[in-house]
Amino acid sequence: RQFSSDDHIEARVSSVARSSAERPSTAKSSPAVLASPLAIDHNPQPLSYPPPSFSRLLSLNSPEWKQGLIGSLSDIAFGAVQPVYALTIGGMISAFFSPSHEEMCARIQTYSLIFSSLALISIIVNLSQHYNFAYMGGQLTKRIRLRMLEKILTFEAAWFDEEQNSSGALCCRLNNEASMVKSLVADRVSLLLQTTSAVAIAMIMGLVLAWKLALVMI
Repeated sequence: RQFSSDDHIEARVSSVARSSAERPSTAKSSPAVLASPLAIDHNPQPLSYPPPSFSRLLSLNSPEWKQGLIGSLSDIAFGAVQPVYALTIGGMISAFFSPSHEEMCARIQTYSLIFSSLALISIIVNLSQHYNFAYMGGQLTKRIRLRMLEKILTFEAAWFDEEQNSSGALCCRLNNEASMVKSLVADRVSLLLQTTSAVAIAMIMGLVLAWKLALVMI
């Protein structure tokens, strides 16, 4: 009887093990275990921002309107130097064809004084335009960095956990993007005014001196 009861227990254990082995595993086939509850985007798309408004950037520089006015006038004056320089070179060449030696020396002396005056004016207006526009750009950069920092400090703590919002990335953006705005406003406005002044004054001088040739060139 003892052997029969042991055989009965072993047969029961083996049948239970066989049924558990034949039963399909729910852990492997369950989609709830394999599927992630959150969709992870491994290729995030870069954020697109609207282009900055140039008038808004100029309005941020409105407290420095005096420096902007002085710098603009200096740009216009420096733009006028180049057409006057070209006209003076042409007059100096024609001075060598004067009928008398005394007249040639007098004209050369006059043109030498004009060249010296143009050099002095160029130095003064260049220093003026670079100083004033550099001051404007520095104040604009400081103002933009302060506004960016004030806006960053209003975000939640979870925003700083993202990789693109780390401390190093934010410091890099504060440094680079504000400097780009400075070059956009200060350097490009200065170059634009200087080029426009040079072209306009050259066209006016050409129309006054030889309007037929100037019309052909224009």
